[in-house]
Amino acid sequence: MARSLRRQDLRAKGAKRFKATTGSNHGRPEAEDALAQEFTAQKGRNRKWVGGITYLSTGEGWVYLAVILDLYSRQAVGCAVSVQRTSDGGVAPRSAHRRHRPY
Repeated sequence: MARSLRRQDLRAKGAKRFKATTGSNHGRPEAEDALAQEFTAQKGRNRKWVGGITYLSTGEGWVYLAVILDLYSRQAVGCAVSVQRTSDGGVAPRSAHRRHRPY
């Protein structure tokens, strides 16, 4: 393989190193662990929700995607895309709450 790459004047490109993007030294209070790391739901829909935020590269720049999942059905019950990450969690939790009315 190495000989073939040299013949074609090609070089292997190494993998990028992992870079942590979460700053945990912020001094703000952390959210309570209401689920106690129990990520299963036996009772039914709209009893346990979890959420996450990620960022995506688009042709126009970076955007944040927030998603709320129902642990019982494993379906997305709310989502939102934004160019700014806000501290209040954005519109995904509010829209999910309006549409699905958790217990």
